Amino acid sequence: VWIDGNINPLEFALLEFNDQERFEKRDGDFFNYLQPEMHHSNTPSDGINVYSFSLFPEEHQPSGTANLSKIEEIFLTLWFADRSQEPGLPEITITDINSRLFIFAFNYNIMRVTNGLTGLAYNG
Repeated sequence: VWIDGNINPLEFALLEFNDQERFEKRDGDFFNYLQPEMHHSNTPSDGINVYSFSLFPEEHQPSGTANLSKIEEIFLTLWFADRSQEPGLPEITITDINSRLFIFAFNYNIMRVTNGLTGLAYNG
């Protein structure tokens, strides 16, 4: 999928934890425009899609989490738009061996100190 900042190839996305929807199926504009507008300081180029479990992901202090250490199955389902019939737009081919999809994630853990003993908050 070639991202040149002109189009968002993502039509829909769905995230499931253990067969439970984390959010209902959302369109690409939600991840490309609405999520960044609500939780970030700027909106990325078309085709850069984001989702945050945090209310304020750019702040140092955590403001939301998803404890994935106890989740057995995580499915991210992506639907890509068929742009082949739209004049002037490049065709999206995701079956090509050279196609790449990058997913970036941050992982944090919390060290708790109780009565002089320490332990991790998210220990799977």
